[in-house]
Amino acid sequence: MSSINEYANRSENARAQIRMALDVCKEKPEKNYKVLVFCNRKMICDALSEIFDESKYYSDAPNKAEILKNWTSGLMVATGALGAGVNVQRILWVFHWGMPTGIIEFDQEGGRGGRGGEIVRSVIMLSASEFKKQLKTESRYLEKNQAGMREVVIELECRRKKISGFMDGEEHAHDCQSINGEVCDRCGGIMSETERNIRGFIDPERVHQYE
Repeated sequence: MSSINEYANRSENARAQIRMALDVCKEKPEKNYKVLVFCNRKMICDALSEIFDESKYYSDAPNKAEILKNWTSGLMVATGALGAGVNVQRILWVFHWGMPTGIIEFDQEGGRGGRGGEIVRSVIMLSASEFKKQLKTESRYLEKNQAGMREVVIELECRRKKISGFMDGEEHAHDCQSINGEVCDRCGGIMSETERNIRGFIDPERVHQYE
């Protein structure tokens, strides 16, 4: 199990991505764009809220209704309590700090973004040790929801297809190309240097996609 220190001291690259997203939002202050960071534990929310000096939201957070009401722009760090049923406008980025609880929760939480039809970036931020753990874990030992999330993270095919196939059934699965939408990183041939190194430059037959 990852410790609080691993999350609090996650690589500067991960924190830089969140800061970059905030900077982009600030370029158009009149739009009141927002960045949402999901954590799977309250103690992680507390740590990241302190790191970024921003608000936090979870089931028993003090004055959570007022906090949500006053979130007019900038960053919010939250647990899944800010999931399905919560409608906040103008969220442009949804980050998951650590492995999402399951594919259902990931779909619901990612759906907090783009409520007004905006293009949203959804990013899962794993440490190298977390990603290696997912590679080594066998899906047959996980419950279905967790196994589905693992496949979204580790498989090399379209992430959108994996999610839609799980949520709507394989017969209704659609990939980025079939809906002519924004492409996921897999369809775009994008892979982080960390993942490339861990995979050993992946399957030689497919490595050209990620060069």
